[in-house]
Amino acid sequence: MTSSRSPRERTEDLERASLSGWATLSVESKGREQTEPADPLRSPFQVDAHRIMASGAFGRLRDKTHVLLAVNGEGYRSRLEHTMFGVRIGRTIARALRLNEDLAEAIALGRDLGATAFARAGDEALSLFTEEPFRHNHHSVRVVERLEADGHGLNLSWEVRDGIATHSGDAQTPATLEGQVVRLADRVAAVVGELRDALLVGVLADEDLPAVATTILGATPADWVRTICADTVTTSMDTPEVALSGPAERALDALQDLVDQRVSGRHGILAERARGAHCLSSLVVFYTDNPGRLPAAYRHTGAPEQQQVIDFVASLTDGHALRLFTQLMLPRRSPHRL
Repeated sequence: MTSSRSPRERTEDLERASLSGWATLSVESKGREQTEPADPLRSPFQVDAHRIMASGAFGRLRDKTHVLLAVNGEGYRSRLEHTMFGVRIGRTIARALRLNEDLAEAIALGRDLGATAFARAGDEALSLFTEEPFRHNHHSVRVVERLEADGHGLNLSWEVRDGIATHSGDAQTPATLEGQVVRLADRVAAVVGELRDALLVGVLADEDLPAVATTILGATPADWVRTICADTVTTSMDTPEVALSGPAERALDALQDLVDQRVSGRHGILAERARGAHCLSSLVVFYTDNPGRLPAAYRHTGAPEQQQVIDFVASLTDGHALRLFTQLMLPRRSPHRL
């Protein structure tokens, strides 16, 4: 006999039957800002993941730097690579904990949509022009709520927006365990990804790795990810919190310290970050003085002019920002031979 229940309803039945009591059921979502009919095929969180991946902001992540390990371009890691690494880690942990994997995936896919060009330099540059420090997690929420889809936003579920807003370590605790999973996955993806690339391009050698980390987590980046995922599952199973054990937390902290001191904190990279910050801050100044030069999509959002400028500059990829800086700030040719 053919079932009269839709594929989405069958998914909801599977969630009730198989997920942990701490999981977020899609049928219990707090919903969207604008009510819309339920999709007959997909759960709300599956719909959200598809909307995020189809957005313009997601497509631009491939040309935004997440980290630059060497000023000659070696070790470049894009925001898209970082995003997908975090998605894989988040889904692995969520599935093992019997949490809602679709919700974790949607949060992980959308968490960096508001990230700027030039990695950490972007937050520093835009913070010069905002009352509160510019935070890419907060701007990611603005992107999905107000800027995408010609200013209409993506109308994502409340749980996905909460997870995006709280995925950074300096934010409040996510409201769902799936959001907590993504918060940890984002940190692991950043630390392991940067160290893995630093080892590959020769910025670091194996002997530079802290013994406390390799003893607990293993010798290689693949070992670290596998051990951290397993430790998280063991520590967090059937509890209302996603956490690492004490030893694993200390090991991850040691790896983070190594990144801060020997990788992202190196003189050459700090100088490159300063150049990126100068590029973006110069563009903010230019468009603040010339708001009519902003693209129409950003001039018609109803936001104050300064916010329109921030929205546009934050959207730029590395390449687009450099082209605009060259076009708007540098002389086209010298009138004299040098």
